[in-house]
Amino acid sequence: EEVHQQLEVLPEKWLNLKRNYVAVRQNVAPLQAQENAKIRQRLAEFDTIQAHFRERFKNEAPYAYDSPDAYRKLDRVNRDLIKQENELEK
Repeated sequence: EEVHQQLEVLPEKWLNLKRNYVAVRQNVAPLQAQENAKIRQRLAEFDTIQAHFRERFKNEAPYAYDSPDAYRKLDRVNRDLIKQENELEK
């Protein structure tokens, strides 16, 4: 008896669930698009910062044989690199 009752009610519940899914999906889509745009913006900013870091690293050449303060430069580069890694993890 109970099984027959559920068999009558469940198709209607399933249809309601599918309707709710469509409504929720439509409501969430703009929020997903906003979040996607934010992530793309942050990624573009990080790429720019990384490109500047790379150029500065190549220009300063802390690994050069004749560099007078090589260890100090390497320490500074290491600190900057750790800072970038921490920013990436956010």
